[in-house]
Amino acid sequence: DSKSGQVGFCEALLRWKLNGELVSPVEFIPVAEQHGLIHSIGAWVLHESCKLASKWTFDETVDLSINVSVAQLMHGDLVSIVKSALAGSQLPAENLHIEITESIFAQDISYVLEQMKALQRIGIKVSVDDFGTGFSSLALLQSLSADVVKIDQSFIKSIDEGGKAIIQATQYMANELGYSVVAEGVETKLQADTLSEMGVESLQGFYFSKPMKAGELALWHEAFKAQPK
Repeated sequence: DSKSGQVGFCEALLRWKLNGELVSPVEFIPVAEQHGLIHSIGAWVLHESCKLASKWTFDETVDLSINVSVAQLMHGDLVSIVKSALAGSQLPAENLHIEITESIFAQDISYVLEQMKALQRIGIKVSVDDFGTGFSSLALLQSLSADVVKIDQSFIKSIDEGGKAIIQATQYMANELGYSVVAEGVETKLQADTLSEMGVESLQGFYFSKPMKAGELALWHEAFKAQPK
């Protein structure tokens, strides 16, 4: 949170170690989607992440954010899987964010919006990830009914070469439509300070932490709280 300096949410990231080496999600997620394995993998991620989040050291003000793929959303059983994960973990629905990439709107838009609203009726927040890089339009942004817009890291990296104008425009539109805004890919203090001064509500990126195992999270949080803000 750019105002309080406190942790507002954590994002679940999937990593795969094969024969001692990490395989990038950029490699294995498309293969899993191609062969239909993404549904079982995605369900496992939802259940395991919700279990971990229900036991971590944060209080109820810290949310969990989980990405779902186009294939998962279009499969038709995502809402029931999410309900099962929440019931099994006892994680409150209001502490869960489901992230969908902007490219999903190249699909059947009416069905996508219907699924988003079904998730929101449970109490879950819906985030649009990588915003500004895909198929968005002003008309679509107006009809989304999302809760959070995550500005793609490419605009943060180019903040001094035109990215700032895009960030400001996105932030203005999102605020007018009632969405909160997250800036992704924040890697330096200068970027964090600039975005905070622009009024961006939430900041995410390596400047705060690189990905870590769940067991390391509590130690990191204690150290983070002790840092001067």
